[in-house]
Amino acid sequence: MKTEFERKINRWLDVVDDYLKNDNLEELNQHLRLKGLNKTTKVYKLIIGKNFTHFDGVNRQTENIYLNWASLFKLLVDYPKCKSSLLYFIQKASNVNIY
Repeated sequence: MKTEFERKINRWLDVVDDYLKNDNLEELNQHLRLKGLNKTTKVYKLIIGKNFTHFDGVNRQTENIYLNWASLFKLLVDYPKCKSSLLYFIQKASNVNIY
């Protein structure tokens, strides 16, 4: 059974996905001061839960990275390169299992 927290996460992810699918990329580029976001850009969504949250009933997609504060802190301490390389951070964070 999904918790209210999980329902809110899933609802937020659906809104973000719909926004990205509805040709709002130019607007997003302006708001985030980006230059190259386009339809072929892979967008990752980082969901951070408080304390020792587990994400049992959420929509799991490869573009979604789920961490809680403890796992995020541990990741940044154990792998300092995560602070300077987004690709390295995505690779390491995708391997964290908090389900």
